[in-house]
Amino acid sequence: MTTIYLIRHGQSAANAEHFFAGWTNVDLTGTGVLQARKTAEQLANVPFDAIYSSDLLRAYRTAEPHLDFHPLEIFKNDGLREFYTGDFEGVQNDILKEKFPDIFPDYWKNSFGNYSFPNGETVVSGAARFARTLTEIALAHDGQTVLVTSHAGVIRAFWGLYVLRLSPDEVASAIPFATNASYSVLTFTPDVSGGGEFSPVRYSEDAHLSDLATSLDFR
Repeated sequence: MTTIYLIRHGQSAANAEHFFAGWTNVDLTGTGVLQARKTAEQLANVPFDAIYSSDLLRAYRTAEPHLDFHPLEIFKNDGLREFYTGDFEGVQNDILKEKFPDIFPDYWKNSFGNYSFPNGETVVSGAARFARTLTEIALAHDGQTVLVTSHAGVIRAFWGLYVLRLSPDEVASAIPFATNASYSVLTFTPDVSGGGEFSPVRYSEDAHLSDLATSLDFR
């Protein structure tokens, strides 16, 4: 069995400025850097055997403070990226409301599990890509504890569809976005087919952030 600590990146420029980042490579804000540090301090005594990160800067920078407590290498993996948001990439929310009134924000909020970004990924396909990647990581570290830094959208979709095993129709009402720099804990038990099963332990733990906690919004 593999234990996985799954961390959403700290507050990014896209979070603060209210635009969709997707695969756009934005950095953390000053608040995001502080959040990442607080989470690393909170998990300093967890015996991590490996650290993986999305190859996008905001996730990698969230992983970096953990190196002060764990003498490990950070392995970048593009399978851990956020959804590719297509026509939403780099566009502020207010503009999206004008350009795509039929699918943003109401359909985005109420039908998250069935969402399809114009000229981008679907939530279902992005979650499947993330689940495949996390399965590969878990199988490579059977019996160990792994830290993974990633993004709110794919974490939420993966948790709903592959950890809680909900239908796409159920995800929006059943589970929120993880908060910035929060950590979720799950286990992976391999099976004889070469796959395995994810099981939840806790989701979006952010009590350690106190006044540094920021919104649930995905961007």
